Amino acid sequence: MHEVYPDFRKAGAQLFAISVEKPERIKEMVQKHGLSFPCLSDEGGQTARNYNILWELSPALQAQYREGLKFDLSQVSANSGWHLPVPATFIIDRNGVIRSALVDQDFTKRMEPSDILDTLKTI
Repeated sequence: MHEVYPDFRKAGAQLFAISVEKPERIKEMVQKHGLSFPCLSDEGGQTARNYNILWELSPALQAQYREGLKFDLSQVSANSGWHLPVPATFIIDRNGVIRSALVDQDFTKRMEPSDILDTLKTI
C-alpha cells in the first residue's frame, strides 16, 4: 500500500492502517518500513469490534502461542487480551457507507491496490 499511497491521494482518498497493537509497536513498524500514511492503534479493539472482525483466541491456541511460539500476544496488544482482528480492508465513502470490503482470515489475501483504485473511481 505504501507504494500506491500517492495514487490513492490523487483519487481523493485517505488511507489508514489500524492495528490492535500498542502505539509504540506501531511507531516501530512505521519507522522500519518508512510508511507515509497514518497507522493508528485501536486501543481496546473497539473499532475492530464495531466492524465485527475481532475474535478471541481459545485457551488452547493461547497456550500454543505462549509455549510453542514463545509469544505472548497480550504483551503487544493494546487491548491487553488475547484478541486478534481478522485482516480486512474497507473502502468507505464520505457518507460513511462501506462501498467495498474484503475480510479474510488468511492474512495473505488482501484487496489488490488496482481493485481499490477502480472502486475509488466509482465513488
